[in-house]
Amino acid sequence: MKNDQLKLGYNVQMGTENQFIVGFSGHQRAGDAKCFIPHLKQLSAYGRPMPKRTIADSAYGSEENYTYCEKKKMVALIKYNTLDREQTKAWAKEISRIENMTYDEELDEWICAKGERLVFVYERKETTDNGCVTVKMNVSLYGLCLMPVSSGMRQRQRHENHPRFLEKSTTTARDP
Repeated sequence: MKNDQLKLGYNVQMGTENQFIVGFSGHQRAGDAKCFIPHLKQLSAYGRPMPKRTIADSAYGSEENYTYCEKKKMVALIKYNTLDREQTKAWAKEISRIENMTYDEELDEWICAKGERLVFVYERKETTDNGCVTVKMNVSLYGLCLMPVSSGMRQRQRHENHPRFLEKSTTTARDP
């Protein structure tokens, strides 16, 4: 690097069972969450059986990874990546979070704590490298809900499965 700063160029993942390494993989991605599915696919490609239970830290907690585990019938003991922040008072008071807004089904609008309406404009589907499809909706807003940013067209993401996976990750972690 020009500024004498080293940047991670790869990410090594390792899977263990009963304290034995059963698989490892290298990825050219800095974040752990995007390495989870390719790592498990590589494990399967080498003829290893897929695990019945997956345990990982919150860096791996994503809707995409939970969906993959659900499809493969694996129990995911992975804390959701925003769980700790979502349980703080600051998160609950932040009116720009879609989780803190109410939805008016009749008008297809979100309403923030200040009573401002976010009017639906369009939605867009994006596919990740691992093939997961996410839906993003764009809303028009000319008010105070998304302060401190200026008013105008803003994008809010609504994760359909987020509440379900959040509940599942916290209850599964409590089960023996």
